[in-house]
Amino acid sequence: MASAYDIKVDGLCYNFTSDSTVAVTYLDINDNAEYVKGIIDIPSTIDYEGKKYAVTAISKYAFYFCRFLKSVKLPTSIRTIEDYAFSKCSALESIEVPEGVNEVGAAFTPCAYLKSIVLPSSVAKIHLFFIWSSDRMEEIVCKATTPPTFVSGDIPDSSLSKIPKEYFFRQCTLRVPKQSVEAYKNADGWKQFSKIEPYSPDEV
Repeated sequence: MASAYDIKVDGLCYNFTSDSTVAVTYLDINDNAEYVKGIIDIPSTIDYEGKKYAVTAISKYAFYFCRFLKSVKLPTSIRTIEDYAFSKCSALESIEVPEGVNEVGAAFTPCAYLKSIVLPSSVAKIHLFFIWSSDRMEEIVCKATTPPTFVSGDIPDSSLSKIPKEYFFRQCTLRVPKQSVEAYKNADGWKQFSKIEPYSPDEV
């Protein structure tokens, strides 16, 4: 499997997911390095052959190994970010997942220089390995008042199996709504973070 997209619009590849929706996908899974570069802004809708489609997902391997991708703005139309969507994006230092996304896969594993992730209040499920992204991770902000459920799955990178599960959780600060600090400290998965602090909505 190499190129597998249905259409290409304004430099981005998409697969149809219904009669009215599409998912962003990869150009060539074996040679995706220069698919996108620098700063990109993913649209909430695209027009193709006179019809409008909502962009609702970032699919598996969509930006895999896009080593020149520095920053990406995700639209609020997105509902799912699948496993490995941003794996090996070595220039990516931060990302904000927009409101409306309810599930995040192991999307950022590994991203060697990723320092911060902002998760929306809408997120309900997260792949257990989403945090196994970077030993440079400094901060994760999760806006959800109820701690999202961790979902187990395959280890995205065989090298990660040699690292204690608690390793990356201990390297960065988790910041959550003030009223939810205690809930996160007692929630499965989240309680592995050694630093859990409140944030002000004005700060993010």
